[in-house]
Amino acid sequence: MSIQIFYLELWINIPYWLLIITNQKGTTMKLSDWMKKNKLSCGQTAQKFGIININPSTNVWRYKEGQRIPRKGEMKKIYFGTDKQVQPNDFYDFI
Repeated sequence: MSIQIFYLELWINIPYWLLIITNQKGTTMKLSDWMKKNKLSCGQTAQKFGIININPSTNVWRYKEGQRIPRKGEMKKIYFGTDKQVQPNDFYDFI
């Protein structure tokens, strides 16, 4: 596991620390890559993670396309459902 810490100063002069934890292979994995690797559809992925709401497959599609960032509860389900291969920081494109 590799841990990187970056100090950023946002446009409003507020210090912001960004912690990036990479998985065991030293690289991050997007949800879309994980789904391709495991040959799962959005509906199958939602079932595997236990995401239950009005339209879980649409939400998973939005997560994988980067149109929506999962909330804390869904983020935990994705993190543990992928055996820690897809991490919360994989949904952000800061660096």
